[in-house]
Amino acid sequence: MIEQLCQIMLFYKPKEDLKAIFNKIDLDSSGQLSLSELHTWWINTYAKTADTSERNKYRELLKMGIDKIDKNHNGKVDMNEFRQLNV
Repeated sequence: MIEQLCQIMLFYKPKEDLKAIFNKIDLDSSGQLSLSELHTWWINTYAKTADTSERNKYRELLKMGIDKIDKNHNGKVDMNEFRQLNV
């Protein structure tokens, strides 16, 4: 799911814009995207009118997506992992 979510946003973005996109999602400027940050970004960008049930579903799908692309298994997405979404 995270791959599809990020590809929606990244599909028309040149690679040089990836850092700016990453930084926009990275609310705490840690250099890593947490589930909470990705969920907040997704809700604010694509699902503002979603009810609690839908928001919880998105959170679970995002978690599964993070697990899939999180190469170092730290539960977060770093810039290198994020770049892999826009190959």
